[in-house]
Amino acid sequence: MDYEYAVIGGDKRQVYLADELVSRGHSVISFGLECTADRAAFWEIAAGSSEYIICPVPITSDFSVFESKLANTDVTIRMLVNQLHPGQHLIAGCISPQLKSELTAKDVSVYDLMKNENLAIYNSIATAEGALCEAIKGSPVNLCKSRCAVLGYGRCGRAIADRLSGMHCITDIYSNDSRELAMAGSFGYCCRTISGFDQNAAVYDFIFNTVPSGIITSDIIRMLNKNTTIIDIASGGGTDFNAAGIAGINAHLYPGLPGKYAPMSSGIMLAGIIDSLTSECSNL
Repeated sequence: MDYEYAVIGGDKRQVYLADELVSRGHSVISFGLECTADRAAFWEIAAGSSEYIICPVPITSDFSVFESKLANTDVTIRMLVNQLHPGQHLIAGCISPQLKSELTAKDVSVYDLMKNENLAIYNSIATAEGALCEAIKGSPVNLCKSRCAVLGYGRCGRAIADRLSGMHCITDIYSNDSRELAMAGSFGYCCRTISGFDQNAAVYDFIFNTVPSGIITSDIIRMLNKNTTIIDIASGGGTDFNAAGIAGINAHLYPGLPGKYAPMSSGIMLAGIIDSLTSECSNL
């Protein structure tokens, strides 16, 4: 192979990722990114000349990933599967079982970055900081001393709640997971099951949703204060945004917050994890 890594498409995280890999002395080619790595005129050249193919986090269902102004084409998952050949390695985030199965059948190794515990933790930090930024920008109310609800207490829910607590917010945690509720309670939060959210929804200035199901329904939205701000970071969202628009409630889905608010930190972290991963593969 001419290159160790091909970094193909994505947001600014991928730019900093490519730059960091270059700074570590690796041979890198890119497509669709304005970075210090060599640039391929066609994505097929980048993919065909590298041992490790790095795609966005997450890799989307249709793999239309080229957000850079330099990109002049879209790449579908099918095109990618057809291009890769035995002995190569695909590195991306949120890889579907179907894609993994198809590539494994071609003797292409698959590494899902979102299954890396360290990355998931750091990703939750950037997500939480971005969520608070969006909350501050989108509301006429101070976060300090505001009433906040965090729906779900997984990695992102914990990170959001921790930062809200640090800003002296009055924060309640909602979850249907008894372990999450016990953990939140150990930090002094008021904890309730999600089924009881409708009984208290009207008191909150901010609602942060991390649960990917229809939790914030039209019935709940009708109960909310008109100045309530809903920050939904769940995959696919858990809010009836149409009902929120009709009610005049500021509610938005915010995917990809690490790429928007902390692309440099996220990209460097990705590079470190990928560097360690590929070093381990080389030593096998």
